[in-house]
Amino acid sequence: MSKTKKSIAKDGKKVVDTRDKFYAKIAFYLSLGFWIPLFNVGLCLISIIIASVALKNHFREPEKYGGFGLAITALILSIGSIILTIVGLIIFLMSNQICGTAVCQSYFANLPKP
Repeated sequence: MSKTKKSIAKDGKKVVDTRDKFYAKIAFYLSLGFWIPLFNVGLCLISIIIASVALKNHFREPEKYGGFGLAITALILSIGSIILTIVGLIIFLMSNQICGTAVCQSYFANLPKP
C-alpha cells in the first residue's frame, strides 16, 4: 500500500499525514483515461468502483484512510465522461437521420470532389 507524507502546520508543529490513499490514487489515475477513445467507458467504470471503495474506507476509518478529495474528483470525472460519451454517441447515431434529409443530401452533392 502507498503511504504519502504531507506536512501540515498545526500550532507551529509539523504533523505528518500517513493515511493510506492507495485506492483513491488508483481511481483518480484511471479516471484520467477519459481521453482514450474506446477504452474510456471501461476505465471510468472501473474508476467508479474503486473510488466507491476508497470513499467507503475513508468513511469507516477516517484516521487510517485518506484521499477523500481524490476519490470525489475521480467520481466526478468518471461520471461526467460516461455521460458525455453517451450524449456524443446519441448525437452521432442521430446524425444519419438528420443528414438523411433532402437538404443535407443536396448540400453534400454540390461539394467539389477531391
